[in-house]
Amino acid sequence: MVEKSMTAGAQHWSQVTGLLRRMDLSYGMGLGLVLLVALLTHMPLPFNDLSTDDYLIRANIAGDELLYEKGLVKADPDKSFARSLSEAFHFYSSEAGTVSAYQDYGNLPWWAAEDPKMTPWRPLSAFTHWLDYQFAPASFQFQALHSLLFFMLYAYCVFRLFWKLSPYTSVAVLATLLQVVDYSHFMNFGWIAARNVFIAGAAGCLMLEAFIEWRQRQQSGALGWSLFFFAVTLLAAESGIALTGYLFAYVLFMEKTTLVNKVKALLPFALLVVLWRLVYNLQGFGASGISLYVDPVHSPLEFLTALVTTLPALLAGAITTLDGALPSLSPELRGGVVLVCAAIALLGAWLIMPLLRSQALVRFMLLGSLLAAVPASALVSGGSRSGLFVSIGFFWILALWLHDRLMMSSIWSKLFAYGVLLLHLVLPAVVSFAVSSTLLPVVYQSDQQYESVSRALLSDDEKSLVVVNSRAPNREFYLPFNWRYEYGVVPESLNVLAPGMASFYLTRNSQREFELRAPVGLPLTAKAEISSLDGDVPSISEVYYLQMLQGLFTEANTQYREGDRRQSGNMTVRVAEVIEGRPSRVVIKFDADVDPDAMAWQWYDWETRRYLAMTNFFVNETRFFAGPLDSERKDLVRWCRDCPEQ
Repeated sequence: MVEKSMTAGAQHWSQVTGLLRRMDLSYGMGLGLVLLVALLTHMPLPFNDLSTDDYLIRANIAGDELLYEKGLVKADPDKSFARSLSEAFHFYSSEAGTVSAYQDYGNLPWWAAEDPKMTPWRPLSAFTHWLDYQFAPASFQFQALHSLLFFMLYAYCVFRLFWKLSPYTSVAVLATLLQVVDYSHFMNFGWIAARNVFIAGAAGCLMLEAFIEWRQRQQSGALGWSLFFFAVTLLAAESGIALTGYLFAYVLFMEKTTLVNKVKALLPFALLVVLWRLVYNLQGFGASGISLYVDPVHSPLEFLTALVTTLPALLAGAITTLDGALPSLSPELRGGVVLVCAAIALLGAWLIMPLLRSQALVRFMLLGSLLAAVPASALVSGGSRSGLFVSIGFFWILALWLHDRLMMSSIWSKLFAYGVLLLHLVLPAVVSFAVSSTLLPVVYQSDQQYESVSRALLSDDEKSLVVVNSRAPNREFYLPFNWRYEYGVVPESLNVLAPGMASFYLTRNSQREFELRAPVGLPLTAKAEISSLDGDVPSISEVYYLQMLQGLFTEANTQYREGDRRQSGNMTVRVAEVIEGRPSRVVIKFDADVDPDAMAWQWYDWETRRYLAMTNFFVNETRFFAGPLDSERKDLVRWCRDCPEQ
């Protein structure tokens, strides 16, 4: 199906020198260069390991008897192969009973949404993880190499597509190189759970190639392959729905036919989407009741709200390489930055305006990229995982624009183009190679969460864990799966008292009752206000990013009221006082059949950035736990406007 489309313009190449001449390669040489660069910049990192979702996927697929005995029901070691694939990415849902099960265990904290649901359906991606745990269940390097295989496949499929579309060989080679060294793909590659991005990306490129072949030659076989690869994409990742934007853009700009014929061209793919979504919904998959992911079908109004902020950030992130920066900004600053992102996107459109006016192919790729950003906005962080299909159109247009700039006689046009190449090609390639090859040493410092209580847990396999002020409450959700895999230990239960993003006092009222007082209120949702005790509201802080991650299991605007009661682990929590919907005083009562003093207690110290073991409270004793805005060290990077002098 690969067909060289660069035969035109032979005289053009007699004028080409420098970088473009070096990229004027045959199909085989171009593909070899792309795969070599992809390999050198994405070698599995020897210091990496599983992370967050990886542990959950492992438990859901391979099962684990100890986790199952603790009440983590999706870790059933006797589940069937079909269940392993369908439940691989299951986080929780009330229908499946996992919300109540995880609240009983405690890895869903007491401030989790009342009816959260997070159950993606990605059976083809799940099958690749199933293979991991059949052949090398304890080898991260095997799993990383497996991910590398799919990344190389993605690079190959992108090159095929760009080769078919591009007017010059240098554009195809350059566009693919820009694609494979992009920072966002490097970040995805380091996370085994994000493998689905590359599986869907590879199948998606083959789908677009087959679709274009069908529309150009009207071959029914090409239509069949296009539908097949579209189904593969959807079964690998929900983000594959973004391909419909490219299909619509193609028939709109590339085909000179009647409206009826254009609709007929899209109809088979629309029917496939309806069938996929029908099966998806009937099986109970999807996301609802949380703020980190917004399902456009289950929560259309919330999705439209997220779209206003996330879409400009996605587009600006592609242009500037600054992915996922928005969540670290204060709500006050975020609105202005969204406008800046929109301005950057409009500036980019203005820069390519000559290409847009002259080439229908550019209009097709631009509109496809823009429409692909719409479903990508379901991940409100605007991070790297959501932008792959956006990047396909973006990098092809960028390569074509760079080609035209480098062909200009103006030295300033060439300097501008070389600056863009430095930002999007040279720097990402050098950094990725330096990290992958370990020429640039990267050292990860443990936060000591396990080490601080390991002795207590190892001495008693029925000891429960109390986390007083969690640095990142979303990580506690993964804690039993993580510790079982890494250390062979699972606490009997988990009791997280509060998120550590705000300062609070904790008093022991009696043997089993504690009282927590947060003078500025506890930030339990993605939109709750956060400040120091002095009213310091930083403009940029990691605390906002951590707050956003709580959206994995919380709604955005939950308003707490006095008298509200919640349960998690061995605790019943009663809200005693609130400040503008945020609990400022809560009473925590441990169950009658447990002894808090027999549990392992730990707290997070923001100054040392480590978890520390904690001695038992005396009755009537009060201790203060400083949040990041009231600690001496504060944020690693901190910028604040109108803040009190320290």
